[in-house]
Amino acid sequence: MAGRRPAAWNQWAEVVGREARKPRFVGDMPHGWVASDFMRSLLDMFAYERESDRSMVIAAGIPATWIEGGGIALEGLRTPWGTLGYSLRRERSRVVLTVHPATRLPPGGLVFPWPLAEPPRCVRLQGREARFEQGEIRIASVPAQLVVDLAQACASFTRQPAPASP
Repeated sequence: MAGRRPAAWNQWAEVVGREARKPRFVGDMPHGWVASDFMRSLLDMFAYERESDRSMVIAAGIPATWIEGGGIALEGLRTPWGTLGYSLRRERSRVVLTVHPATRLPPGGLVFPWPLAEPPRCVRLQGREARFEQGEIRIASVPAQLVVDLAQACASFTRQPAPASP
């Protein structure tokens, strides 16, 4: 932070020079694209569009400690595919993700990357066994309730496998 010019402004200019007494163009201030990058990074913690498979990745940047206790919840997050809302929490040996109705889903659906170090033992989407592949769980329709059990295998819960997502 010592390289900020002018130092009293408490921000980075678009152009930063080493010589404090040398007059120079400092660009636009406050520097808008830097602020927008910080905001975009913050929003991407909660949801972002993955172009490679045209899916919406949710909660990829949420630290595992945030889902303890009451967890997190968001509503009305604007995405290229409409508004998004979900809650995510850990209840003892289960992780519960509830996705609220959205205006529309992207062609690749929603993708929930697994946030914990411990692997899931049973993944249920809408009460049916679902796939956990390459560290992700796909959700093809909303509203949705995903329950991931860390202690018990699916054999004691299985009804029918959920249909494969696109």
